[in-house]
Amino acid sequence: NTVIYSWLNLQSFSDDEIREVARTLRRCSEDNGKESRGSISVEGVKKFMMERIKRRIKRNGNIIDQPDSIGIEVHEYLNNQARKFMTSFRPEDDTVEINALRISESAMKEKLIEMASTVDYRKVFPLAFSTLLVGSSVGVTIPLMPFISSSLSLSKADYGYVVSAFAASKVVGNFPAAVLVDRFGRKPFFVYSLSLVAFGVGGIGLASYMEELILCRLLSGFAVAGLSTASTMMISDISTPLNRASTMAP
Repeated sequence: NTVIYSWLNLQSFSDDEIREVARTLRRCSEDNGKESRGSISVEGVKKFMMERIKRRIKRNGNIIDQPDSIGIEVHEYLNNQARKFMTSFRPEDDTVEINALRISESAMKEKLIEMASTVDYRKVFPLAFSTLLVGSSVGVTIPLMPFISSSLSLSKADYGYVVSAFAASKVVGNFPAAVLVDRFGRKPFFVYSLSLVAFGVGGIGLASYMEELILCRLLSGFAVAGLSTASTMMISDISTPLNRASTMAP
């Protein structure tokens, strides 16, 4: 669905914005033949996408007046995208061939609102589950810290340094994590963060000195900062203003 929202350039997902997008799609469809009068078709969606591409190219300083000046590969890509677009709006009991499918403006608007209001649990639950596992792996070490501190003969001040190291690195790591995740993408930081958590939590059990213990806690804090930032931004990417609160809930 995020691909559809990107093509339609939806931002606020308000009724007026969705209504205007549906009206524009209908107008593009009507320009492609009388059989599409009052409805939205594959060819109309393809024309809408073509106009979006032309506008982007013009903003970059290139002028394209004829569709033929855009490569055959682009036309094939747009045709596939338009078919997938219309498939997303096809009624479940409709068996009409996709190229012959016609969708009314009101049906398009209702379906868009329904899609934007529905939580994509197939993407949300893996994120929630991984965050739960990381939180559990970090949290399970907390009851063990007094025993580890005692075995290493740490003073109360030293124990305070060990405990606060995680929180300090988490707070400090949030700022660069936000910039790096936005620049390099979300997925790499899931891998990097989980790896750092593994090293940090595993290293706590192998630490022989206070400095090693603090280093492991610092690594865990930086890892959690990266993971939580990537998770939050990923949730923002796959949600809309209509379902963001529900998507954040798990």
